[in-house]
Amino acid sequence: MNLYKAITPKLIAQIEKATGLIFIKDNVAEGNVCYANNVALRPEFKSSFRKFDVENYIMGLYKLQNTQKITLPKDATTFWEIARFKNS
Repeated sequence: MNLYKAITPKLIAQIEKATGLIFIKDNVAEGNVCYANNVALRPEFKSSFRKFDVENYIMGLYKLQNTQKITLPKDATTFWEIARFKNS
């Protein structure tokens, strides 16, 4: 499965619905005043996600499940836990 082809508007919408998080397009610049989209913000305080986060989530699924099937997270906590697992 091609990772970049897997990230479709439909998948983004499904993740938004399952997690209650809002998708932010990558062309939004990070500011120094608002930390809402800062990568250093702890996951439990995040209210949005980006394409990079979806890529990490999919790669985390691959590592956890050893399959190319993309399953939706049950909530935001699960999404961030799996996305973080990609790097472990």
